[in-house]
Amino acid sequence: MFPHVHMRGILRRCAMRKLICLLLAFCLLIPLTACAEGESAQVREGRKLLKEYLSKRGGDAALTEIHADVQRPDASHLAVSDFVKGTFRAGGETYEITGNVVTGEIYTSERVPEFADSIIRKLEELLGLDPDDCVGNCAVVDLYAPAWQEEKPEWPGESAYLGQVIPADLKDMDAYAAQAFSNGDIRLIIYLACRDTDIGPERWTEADIADWDGTDVTIMELEPGASLPAPEELTVSYRNGFIGDRLTLCDGRIEFRQGKTSGKPQTPAPDVTTETHKTPEEQIELLLEQTDVWYRGGSPAYYPAYLYYAVTDLNQNGRLEVISSEYRYDTNVSINRFFEIDETETRVVGMKYDLADVDETEIAPGLVNAAMPTLCFFRDGEYHYSIPTPGEPNENLEIEFFYMLSMNQQGEVSTELLAEKWVNNMTGTTSYLRGLEKIKQREYDGADLIRYEDCEVCECDWSWVLLLDGWDEQEFRNELTDSWERFVFDTLGTGK
Repeated sequence: MFPHVHMRGILRRCAMRKLICLLLAFCLLIPLTACAEGESAQVREGRKLLKEYLSKRGGDAALTEIHADVQRPDASHLAVSDFVKGTFRAGGETYEITGNVVTGEIYTSERVPEFADSIIRKLEELLGLDPDDCVGNCAVVDLYAPAWQEEKPEWPGESAYLGQVIPADLKDMDAYAAQAFSNGDIRLIIYLACRDTDIGPERWTEADIADWDGTDVTIMELEPGASLPAPEELTVSYRNGFIGDRLTLCDGRIEFRQGKTSGKPQTPAPDVTTETHKTPEEQIELLLEQTDVWYRGGSPAYYPAYLYYAVTDLNQNGRLEVISSEYRYDTNVSINRFFEIDETETRVVGMKYDLADVDETEIAPGLVNAAMPTLCFFRDGEYHYSIPTPGEPNENLEIEFFYMLSMNQQGEVSTELLAEKWVNNMTGTTSYLRGLEKIKQREYDGADLIRYEDCEVCECDWSWVLLLDGWDEQEFRNELTDSWERFVFDTLGTGK
């Protein structure tokens, strides 16, 4: 049995839900009478479109699932896009398929592996890398529809997500791969491992990748003469565990991280187990000295929203973090930014959040509204926190999104959606989803325990404070100290 099962009851009773909707059962967006009559007109038209394509494709292809796609045009409401999405079976394999019922365009995942291979070849050419000394994996190929606003918003939140698909009628794969790096509607995450290759920060300049849009490339320098890994081994876990030199090329930005095995001169990493760290009181003084880095004010420019702050050590490296969370009560959306004291313990720096700098706006789970205390799971040097959080308030539909907030000791932060809970107050029904898959309530309630089975389990609690404009330094010091003193991190055992 899981040793702290009563915690889950506390979390559930607190009824925390979500932040932002990317999926919604189409039935909830149309009158109930239409649901009773069967498929919507859009789904019927989409089914006809997709079946026509599969018929022309030939073979044993058969449509297995279809639904209308929903996109979020702004922060106030959901709307149906022009797309239908589904899956089909062919040759014993299952593929994604997406169709535009207005234009008739079809996208599938059938040729994505071929596209990924073309991406790697083109990337090696662009960066001047020797294919014999490099191996790559295009791990993510996400396609988004162009946004319908005049001014395109930051992808992907405002555009319909079409899936890991490419156009079905593609004639020139190499040409499509060549333009993909600068096509903001395509999100690429690529991992490259190279031997006998110097990837030092001076090898490429920002001008070389200035037109990249939505492309994130990690290049890892293997030891001289090392064997190349298989492409499928190059995943986010491989990257996070890589101890050699590593270079990230992303949207015109270059970031170099010197590895622990490099033969080049380097500053030894601090030993977090020693007593050389500044005390929490000294670190809070450093936060006070550098408020210009992390303090975003005490009240945002619009209502109903508030700026909260918390002092934590979520990655347990002995260096304090400060989280600022701009929380909107009307939409349950947070804009979260993460900062920490650096390894030299002389500066406060922004932490890396997903694929963008934390100084940029990042929509994320409503941390202020998350139930506390919460559970944390430790695996491979990374801490994963359970964050159930509510969606946008709606009297007819209650939504809870079960997020995980993850942080490693290198100052990288990420979020992952594990499951969703939908309560339709009009029909009195409750649905539990993992992606598009329906699951049982116990699978939802224990989504984190299932995902992180056999990990070290901890219990964590942190406290938010308001830091108002016009306060003097002592008032700031008191609130930051209070937040830190209420931070609790206890090891419970191992989840089963």
